Amino acid sequence: QFTSIFCLTVMSMDRYLAVVHPIKSTKWRRPRVAKLISATVWSFSFLVVLPVIVFSDVQEDFQTCNMNWPEPVSVWSAAFIVYTSVLGFFGPLLVICLCYLLIVVKVKSSGIRVGSTRRRRSERKVTRMVVIIVVVFVFCWLPFYTMNIVNLILILPADPVLEGLYFFMVVLSYANSCANPIL
Repeated sequence: QFTSIFCLTVMSMDRYLAVVHPIKSTKWRRPRVAKLISATVWSFSFLVVLPVIVFSDVQEDFQTCNMNWPEPVSVWSAAFIVYTSVLGFFGPLLVICLCYLLIVVKVKSSGIRVGSTRRRRSERKVTRMVVIIVVVFVFCWLPFYTMNIVNLILILPADPVLEGLYFFMVVLSYANSCANPIL
């Protein structure tokens, strides 16, 4: 779950470096560094998901794998929702938006100075790419995290419609991993 989001965040940072700091970033934008960063992302993802590995358990009553928190369950559950929301959505979204905002600002300022038609086309292409990436990211993940936070605040009743909606949101969040290579 987290690896996809972290990779998307790192890709955004890489695009930022390539566009905004093309000369300074050449020492960082090398295959060896990319492999190291990729290994770091996977290792960090493993650490972030460690609570799931430690506290997941099959609940025989439901025939599903769920979190089995120690006491006080409500505190652990709430902490986990906040933890995953910040690390798995809001933090990466902030970094992604900031990177692409700075890319757009750089491209626009370069385009204004040069004023060429080719630059303006390039500017529109980058802007469109930025908007699509951020919109798809938010579209795929916001419903999932919103439902978790709402459930934390209101404690939604056990309802088959809500359960179906929740599972749809889980599938939608994983669809982001399918969209990333295309984007």
